[in-house]
Amino acid sequence: MEAAINEMADRSWDLNQVSTGGGGESGFFIYWSIMFFDCSRYPNLGGSFNMAEFDLTNLERVDMEDLNDLREKQWEKSKIVFDSFFEYLNEKGLKETTAAQKTEMAAFFIMKYLFIYSDHTESILEVYDDEIRTFLGNWYIRKSWTPRETEMNKILTAIADFYTFLHKEGFIDKVHLKEIKEVCKDKQWFSKRLKDYFELEDEEFEEWLMEYNYDYY
Repeated sequence: MEAAINEMADRSWDLNQVSTGGGGESGFFIYWSIMFFDCSRYPNLGGSFNMAEFDLTNLERVDMEDLNDLREKQWEKSKIVFDSFFEYLNEKGLKETTAAQKTEMAAFFIMKYLFIYSDHTESILEVYDDEIRTFLGNWYIRKSWTPRETEMNKILTAIADFYTFLHKEGFIDKVHLKEIKEVCKDKQWFSKRLKDYFELEDEEFEEWLMEYNYDYY
């Protein structure tokens, strides 16, 4: 555990991003550490990458009943997508540390939220406005130790970059990309959600909760 924390710090990963969580989420931190630090951190760094291996099946949810097995199998299936995204960012001239952080934030959204909580979503390609607002405007705020606006903005940028990459590879069209970019630009809305969360009176919490509440999807 200590080694994982040190590794995160070395790579400028904000530890506010991870949490033991609430509502049955104990073990999230351990899972997140194992996913990115015990599973051969981006083995394609600095090497060639075969884009032919990356297809629609790598973007789809694994259909398994065992949650722990699902996480492992999903990562095995989808990791190639994030490796490819990292290579794309590198080719654009981003620093390796910046590319790695953006990749991890995109993977955080997909692997920790989308394929775990969003039961109705069967593919990375099925993400639209509501999914992003539910993730960052509700789930993230409630599950993080100390959710922060600066971190939320970085995640929004990473998500927009990730779907720009998928558009470049021909997996989503311009209309789909435009919708994702629009919500990712709506930083004031996410900022207000965060501010309201900390200023809510007890009787106001349920109303805030029910707007984009993942528990009821």
